Amino acid sequence: MNSIDYKDYPAVSSWPDLEVLRSWHKEYITADDKDFYGDSNFMRAVDSDPLDTDEIEKQVHRLMSTAHTRVTERFCEKCHHALEHWPPVFNPQTGSKATVIRLLTTTEVEAATRNGCHFCAFLLCGLRVRGWLDVFRKIERRLQILGDDGEASLSVQQWEVRCNDNQPLWVNFPGHVATYFNTAHAAQTRLESHVMSSASKLWEQTLDPLDLVKIWLANCSNSHGVCSSRKTHGKPTRLISIGHDSVRLTLTKDWEGPKPYATLSYCWGNAEFIKLTSDNFGSFLNAIPHGQLPQTIRDAVHIVRRIGLEFIWVDALCIIQDQLEDWEYEASCMSDVYGGAYVNLAASSARDVHGGCFAESQHYSGGFCARVTNLSDGPDENPVAQCFYSREVYKESCLNNHLATRAWTLQEKLLTSRTIYFGDHGLFWECRSNIASEYLPDWIPGAVCNDRLVRPEHVAWDWDRIVTQYSAADLTIRLDPHGNVKDGEIRISVSALIRGLFQSRCEIPNKTPPFASYVLLDGGTRPCPIYTDCLGDESAIAESDNIFLLPITSGQTISKPRLKEELDDEEVERQRDYYEFMAVLDKVGTAAAKDECLEEVENSEFPAARYVLVIK
Repeated sequence: MNSIDYKDYPAVSSWPDLEVLRSWHKEYITADDKDFYGDSNFMRAVDSDPLDTDEIEKQVHRLMSTAHTRVTERFCEKCHHALEHWPPVFNPQTGSKATVIRLLTTTEVEAATRNGCHFCAFLLCGLRVRGWLDVFRKIERRLQILGDDGEASLSVQQWEVRCNDNQPLWVNFPGHVATYFNTAHAAQTRLESHVMSSASKLWEQTLDPLDLVKIWLANCSNSHGVCSSRKTHGKPTRLISIGHDSVRLTLTKDWEGPKPYATLSYCWGNAEFIKLTSDNFGSFLNAIPHGQLPQTIRDAVHIVRRIGLEFIWVDALCIIQDQLEDWEYEASCMSDVYGGAYVNLAASSARDVHGGCFAESQHYSGGFCARVTNLSDGPDENPVAQCFYSREVYKESCLNNHLATRAWTLQEKLLTSRTIYFGDHGLFWECRSNIASEYLPDWIPGAVCNDRLVRPEHVAWDWDRIVTQYSAADLTIRLDPHGNVKDGEIRISVSALIRGLFQSRCEIPNKTPPFASYVLLDGGTRPCPIYTDCLGDESAIAESDNIFLLPITSGQTISKPRLKEELDDEEVERQRDYYEFMAVLDKVGTAAAKDECLEEVENSEFPAARYVLVIK
């Protein structure tokens, strides 16, 4: 189709007449499924259209009192009808096809969402997260001006041949219907559903979130052999003891054996809060003032009590903050601290230590479970349990959050066998065997797991995935964190992710671990693009001789995540698996904090690389 340039389509508010709008409408209505992408002319044309948010709010408020948006048993009238007339996953008689199961408008879906409809909340969230909600509303307005009553709709894919139990669904653009799930049209708003096994029962129960955590922990401990580390980890030097009504510092040196404890991953931020120092060390052994704890740590204490543990490790309260020697020693033990933890609590959305663990976005939906009735199966057939989710739910909950901007939380994530995320996208569980959420408490299908960083210890890992996630994070090393800057040199305790400094290794004859003997480091001095503040420094990703640092002693990162979907082959020198990475992380992380420190030294010979790193 020879289309008019989108600049020829002015914003709706400035139409001199309806001819230009009709021209846009003709192109929009006759567009093929493959033409629905963000840069197409008819899509870009609506970008500058204003949205009357006051009018939208009035429409939503009015629709909330109508019969078809009222909610009973979790769903509105239209969603109940859709679930009771759901197309079967497989239909060999009709072949693979898409079926429209309901019409909708954005205001109607939002009204039902506010009334409590789980399905509408799921659809609305899918449009909003992907940036299509406002586009849909602008297109709806254009069609209304022209008297076109074309509505958006919900389509479900059916298969001719049974291959799996997955059933894609998507929201069609107003006035259009996509014919297949993998067209450009459907791909923009595609969601997923999956037939659940009869063993999935948690979704039918009404559970307090922390009671759900206890069930997840019990199931993992009793049923997931791969989630129990095969390594022997040393005890943390200190832990926080959680009594019924007291919190205090406790020393572990006299313990005869390990005891289960939690760890906390969180962002410090710039605000002041209570920390362990040389001055209050003695008093902390008796009691830590609970009322002085910042909200995130206070919430973590509450969570630990509820799930039945007695101890938690928090860096601010377990490392003596004004003693560099203590920092260096404790930094060398991070693999033991997080690797030996029973569970890690991640305050994923809090921007600082006062943000807390229990912040949720209003009307966010990470999916839902429901029973659907396939009328083609006959009236006597029992409804089938089906879960509904987005393939992006893992990224949204575990990667696209503020905590992910802290570079060193990658280490915490990889070392811990179980992590529970508390954030504005609700509760999310991740262990080496499974992922689940408060929306999908039994399990989340494997298609969501492609971006996972946590795997069983025996499963090989691609190095580029680790580099991708680390490179997306921001790194800030505070100047003189412990008064240790002398003559332009900063000594820091780090665990290092090092690319470009590996010696060539022998070909590995098989994939049987361990591979530590094949991993060597070149010593000496190398220029590298490491800055005192590396926020926004993307050159570190592309340079062949770069060094990635995983600082574990001090510093904060507070910038918005800049996640990269993939790295080119040229940007990743070679792929390495999970065992090799962990061997280097353990080796360098320990050595760096003792007598083989990595030195960051001001560099005049290579001005493009402000500092060089010396590996002794």
